[in-house]
Amino acid sequence: MNELSPTPRWEEPGEAQEFGKAMTPPSKLMQPKPARDGAATSIASARVAALDTATEALLVAAARATAVKGQDRFVILINFIVPGTGREGLTSRVSVLEYVTPADAGFAAQEARAIKVANIEAALGSQYRALDPVAKRTGG
Repeated sequence: MNELSPTPRWEEPGEAQEFGKAMTPPSKLMQPKPARDGAATSIASARVAALDTATEALLVAAARATAVKGQDRFVILINFIVPGTGREGLTSRVSVLEYVTPADAGFAAQEARAIKVANIEAALGSQYRALDPVAKRTGG
């Protein structure tokens, strides 16, 4: 049996934590905003990053915003990415994710495509957390 090696990541190791800071209040970046006249929610990032990192960060931000609303799943309506060419690898300059939760009227028609918040947190959550400043200084 052949094992496939994972696709190489083109990202600096700390970039995920920088996204984690951006999605954590009091930051004004990557915060959920009403979209489609309030029928959906949008999260955007204007950070240059590897395409996979930017996409994962938006998923985590949407999952966390969904959990704050007391919901356990969401459906992506739009995942829009403006690619960048300023560095090695596939990059994103601007990324936008629009989604609905069970609390939104448009969710019922899309429910079969729902993503569970717990699954996103389990797979990606630990990478997209802002490091504790004390732990960062002490190397822990």
